[in-house]
Amino acid sequence: MSMILKLIQLMFFVLFTHLSQSVFAATETREKDALPKLKDSMVVQGEVKENDTSNREEFIAGEHYIVLKKPVATRDSSKIEVVEMFSYGCPHCFEFEPLIKAWGKKQASDTDFWFFPAIWNESMQLFARAFYTAQHLNIADKIHLPLFTAIVIKQKKLSKESELATFFAQYDVDKKSFTKAFSSSEVDNQVKQVKERINHYNPAGVPEIIVNGKYRIDRMHAGGMKKMLAVADYLVNKERMAIGKK
Repeated sequence: MSMILKLIQLMFFVLFTHLSQSVFAATETREKDALPKLKDSMVVQGEVKENDTSNREEFIAGEHYIVLKKPVATRDSSKIEVVEMFSYGCPHCFEFEPLIKAWGKKQASDTDFWFFPAIWNESMQLFARAFYTAQHLNIADKIHLPLFTAIVIKQKKLSKESELATFFAQYDVDKKSFTKAFSSSEVDNQVKQVKERINHYNPAGVPEIIVNGKYRIDRMHAGGMKKMLAVADYLVNKERMAIGKK
């Protein structure tokens, strides 16, 4: 009797072991089958996140920037032109100076960044002549920021040609050389060209940015100075894509 009982126990043990192994094998197979699907799911999710453009800023014409009524010719048609308008007498321009210059240095070789002094009154014209006089005398890089600082921060009285001549003298420019450059036909022509540009760009103030002779960016529409640069990036890329499609 005991022998029969032992045989029955042995049979149950073998059957239980077999069933356990079958269940384990089936579970392991399901997990292995599920792993590639899980990995595929993770890859797909990763691709969606990488390609998701919902967070990319989109700027709207008329809301964040102005489309010029008539495109203005750029100085180098082979590149995407970005022009900053400023004035030495403008505190906002002084604040914008390090931001826009740092931005300009980061631009690709297909971008032509430059800046010029805006003119729509007598004091701005005087400062513009000083700007081009410095260029004519090859001291623009050396005197640009000190002149900006003297006018905006130090509030120095530089509202006359003679006062500007005294300031330039600090940078080894004698009065005769200054007066000759300041009154030269070259500077006269540059001032004239600025006035023509201003008529075409029709700015609301300074600082402002013109992208490729088509779009005007100001602080009010963009939402601040840093946003001006974000809009500039957007428009440069817009122009770059348009060129690529031609």
